[in-house]
Amino acid sequence: MVFAASLIAVLWSPRPPLPYRRGQVAQADIRARVSFSVVDDERTRAAKDAASAAAPSVYKLDLSPFARTTDNLKAALAEVAAPAKYEDIAPANAQALGIKREFYDALKAAGTDWTPQTLPLTVAEAVDAIVKDGCIAASDAKLEEQRTKADGVTILQGDQRRFQPLSALIKQQDLKTAFKRELAKRIQNPQVAGALADYFEPSLKPFLFYDEAASAAAKKAAAESTAEVPQYFDRGDVIVRRDSLIDTPQIKMLEREQVVYASTMPPRDRWSRLLGMVITVFFLVWLFGAYVSRYEPRVLTRRIRILVLMALAVALVAITRLFVWSPPFRHLIPMALFAMTVAVAYNPLFAVGYTLFLAVLVGITAGGDFALSMSLFLGSIMGVLVIGRVHTRTTPLLAGVSAGIGTFVATWGTGLLFHAEHDYKLTLSDSTYGLLNGLACGALITVILPFVERTFRVMTELSLLELVDLNKPILRRMALEAPGTYNHSLMVGNIADSAAEVIGANRLLARAAGYYHDIGKLTKPDYFVENRGTAASRHYNLSPTMSTLIIVSHVKDGVEIAKEHRLPTPILDVIAEHHGTTLVEYFYREAIEQAEDADQVSDQSFHYPGPRPHTREAAIVMLADSIESASRTVTEPTPAKLEHLVCDICRTKLDDGQFDECGLTMSDLRLVEISLTKSLAGIFHSRIKYPGREL
Repeated sequence: MVFAASLIAVLWSPRPPLPYRRGQVAQADIRARVSFSVVDDERTRAAKDAASAAAPSVYKLDLSPFARTTDNLKAALAEVAAPAKYEDIAPANAQALGIKREFYDALKAAGTDWTPQTLPLTVAEAVDAIVKDGCIAASDAKLEEQRTKADGVTILQGDQRRFQPLSALIKQQDLKTAFKRELAKRIQNPQVAGALADYFEPSLKPFLFYDEAASAAAKKAAAESTAEVPQYFDRGDVIVRRDSLIDTPQIKMLEREQVVYASTMPPRDRWSRLLGMVITVFFLVWLFGAYVSRYEPRVLTRRIRILVLMALAVALVAITRLFVWSPPFRHLIPMALFAMTVAVAYNPLFAVGYTLFLAVLVGITAGGDFALSMSLFLGSIMGVLVIGRVHTRTTPLLAGVSAGIGTFVATWGTGLLFHAEHDYKLTLSDSTYGLLNGLACGALITVILPFVERTFRVMTELSLLELVDLNKPILRRMALEAPGTYNHSLMVGNIADSAAEVIGANRLLARAAGYYHDIGKLTKPDYFVENRGTAASRHYNLSPTMSTLIIVSHVKDGVEIAKEHRLPTPILDVIAEHHGTTLVEYFYREAIEQAEDADQVSDQSFHYPGPRPHTREAAIVMLADSIESASRTVTEPTPAKLEHLVCDICRTKLDDGQFDECGLTMSDLRLVEISLTKSLAGIFHSRIKYPGREL
């Protein structure tokens, strides 16, 4: 219930993903379900371009030449007014102030028509008049036709701006004439006006200069201030016609229509969609639960396993929600990462079913885009088939490459199958993203592999190879404190490895479990005969019942030591199961011999607590342990004696029901017997006696 509710919470959206994408060809007319408007990008762009083109160029006013000439004029008038004749003016002053004889003669001839105080003011008024009209260079006047479609310019004077029509601007060649005309309006004496015009002639140049930065800013501001142009659709209008290519503008219209439709959807329709999702998700989760309970029931034995599988599914749905709103990146949904994680944690067969469950969820999340979910599913299965048990460090990377290639091929196939009308470039883009997706998943699974092992308490062959390293602290401790048990464990691991290989069981797990199965004897090593040496038995003064408790306790102690050293769960399981519920026969018979009434001795106190082996590897270690120990008691071990010993022990364990829960078949048991016999024969092989070395 919680799982289904979590999925619904992540899956549910009032507005599902758009079922169309750029590059797709409409199979039928796509009509508006509601009236809506959308910004017409093309017309808006045209309007903004027109506004930008119509923005007048900005020219900055520069009056500095006029200011300098006006200042010189004031000084020149003072020089002219004082002397009686031109030669009385100092040559340096005349040159510096631009006083020519013609200028001097014209002013002197005017007599009292002017004064040094009033004439500069009159000239300033004339300058202001031509400044008001404005003047630009002839080259700029020609360029204005290219720069803008405006019929004027903006004059920037300080912080103030004003518009001036092009027709009102003074042409560069007419500037002196215009200035002389303004002077004539204010000075009655034409000789004085002409002299002043000649005096100012060097300064009469265009004084408006094109400001590129300000002009660009003005055009940008004009474009930004232009209102967006809407395009209106009524209900039933065709948005995209049949056989038309759906491109970016059409996608924008369709997305806007969907937003408006979702916002105006009647409550009845909204509740219907929600009910449909609830029914679909609950049914899907129920099917998945049935699949798990039937084909992988161990998932249900630990809550953490269920929670992790649920969390993976919810996480993938959340990731899918993020990617489906960006169509180009849909094929980056990392389904292969989740599939390979489950394959490592459990087995490839269960991972296939789990991946199918994920693929359906992705299809629902993607708004029914099952072409997408199919391509991701097929690519993920490729990765699952390759990763298996993770034999080497490169296996996850190879699995990622396989997943990437699988997704690439599947995307091409589904693209041609469902969207043959697409642009091939679009299909190639999707396939390339799928390939990159697989490669990334392979790299990520390599990084998170230790976390997967700890979370699911599973072992890959990489971790098993680390466990069989004899330099492990616990094994080195066993070699020092319990050397007999250490050598016995090595032999058990070796013969269990061979036996597991012949029946297709996990040989590395069998070897590792054989190495660690008796680590519980480290608690009381002297109480076990293989570690006693020539010392007297520690059981001599103990009752059979007490001795049995000590012997049996090595199983429980072994589990505790294994937990302290953080050994994987499969190793802990074999340690707990390698004696099953068998009878400690030696001390049971001793108890019978010591009892006054043998019938009063119950064998219940002389059994190992169990549980019985639940895996084939645990059963193999049980047999290897018993047979290796028993073989030490055989005098003159011949192949025939060893074969009889192996068959007898296997038959005893079978009749005692020790293999009822481990899935070991009779044919498996026969192959294990043959393998164990060969291994013992190799251990107890005969040697030629060397003369003179008899002991």
